[in-house]
Amino acid sequence: MLADLSPELLEIARARIAEAGIAHQVETIVEADACDLGAWADESFDAVLSLGPFYHLPDAVDRKRATSELVRVLRPGGLAFIALRPSHAFLRRTIAILDERRHLAQAEWVAQLLDEGVFENDVPGRFTHGYGVRPEEVAPFFAQHGLSLSTLLALD
Repeated sequence: MLADLSPELLEIARARIAEAGIAHQVETIVEADACDLGAWADESFDAVLSLGPFYHLPDAVDRKRATSELVRVLRPGGLAFIALRPSHAFLRRTIAILDERRHLAQAEWVAQLLDEGVFENDVPGRFTHGYGVRPEEVAPFFAQHGLSLSTLLALD
């Protein structure tokens, strides 16, 4: 089962699944919001792979709701693989993009990113908002929802 909030990304996924010849391995493709997984009953999945929602949710209430929903649809003893982005990755991204560097001269923008993890970008058509974690906050946050950290990996 594949779910995403974006109809455009779901169309890309359908095309790539078809190109790869693996459509028979994907039971359903559904448009869904990570904060509302009401289409699925409690304890529906042995594993959940969450790539994107948590670093696209700058609002703490939304992150808690998404986590509660993930836990609700996960069977006891199930595995959750959750992609996160550190706040410094958003900072590094801003440094790398010429027309976004002006944000670095805005003390309030930098403080909001580094202190609260909230990334906001006013350049149309770009990554417009996100949430960056501090690695030391990951385990305690998910533990509040009954998840235990097995491994924390980083690409950066």
